[in-house]
Amino acid sequence: MNTFVTGAKKAGSAVKKHLLTSISYMLPLVVASGLLIAIGNLMGGKQVTSLAQMNFPNSITTLGVLGMGLLPSFIAGYIGYSIADRPGIAPGFLAGQIASFLGAGFLGGIIGGFIAGYIALGIRKIKVPRWANGLMPMLIVPTVTAIFTALIMFFLLGRPLTAATTALNHFITGLDRSQRALYGF
Repeated sequence: MNTFVTGAKKAGSAVKKHLLTSISYMLPLVVASGLLIAIGNLMGGKQVTSLAQMNFPNSITTLGVLGMGLLPSFIAGYIGYSIADRPGIAPGFLAGQIASFLGAGFLGGIIGGFIAGYIALGIRKIKVPRWANGLMPMLIVPTVTAIFTALIMFFLLGRPLTAATTALNHFITGLDRSQRALYGF
């Protein structure tokens, strides 16, 4: 039983480390995007989807919203990086894009980042002929990892992650003000 507890603590510590690494890389995006939205809104801007509606305040607000839309990719990409170093970045970002596509949001990005990171780490450990060593970090690991991650995200976890994100959103939006304050606290 003691080894199980020790193993669980190590696993929890690793998850925390990878999450904190990705959050530290993501924070500048969150801060910059949030400030852009606030500044744009203060100038009367709004998010637009057409160049015909674009003016300076709208461009600032729209840029901030686009930046916030990158959050699943950032969290997934840098979780992948934290786990598998550089070969985990591209598949992690792609997992975040899949999460955005599926509507699985931030939660999907986190799960996708861990999937991509650990697949990349596993593939990195495979012994290959000497001539392929140089191709591993730049070509083989990211490409093969992206394929396996996409298959898992699209066909295995896509619907459950989307449903979980939707349920969480409905739960949060269904709270009244006092409940929101309590949960926020």
